[in-house]
Amino acid sequence: MKPAPQMCEVEIFCDIVSVRFSNVGTGLRAAVPGGAVEGFEIAGARKKFYPVAGRIMGADSVELVSEEVPKPKFVRYQAQRGTLRNSQGVPAESFTNEKGKE
Repeated sequence: MKPAPQMCEVEIFCDIVSVRFSNVGTGLRAAVPGGAVEGFEIAGARKKFYPVAGRIMGADSVELVSEEVPKPKFVRYQAQRGTLRNSQGVPAESFTNEKGKE
């Protein structure tokens, strides 16, 4: 069985969340070529999460920006609703960075 993409790093720069993945093969893809990367949600300090479409950046990263969350602190990905895949078509695993960020 081929390994699924896994979150390995989350960086936040002002209002932009950048999520880097391992196990991407030759690069990340949306389930539908050219389609949106769905399944992500971001939140500020109050942990009110808002859905956000991701934009694939380079081979191994997804960038997230939401007008509803000007100062993001948390991100999660829900694989059952997600459309992120690696180059072999394997869906990304669910994750959250909520623990330890209180």
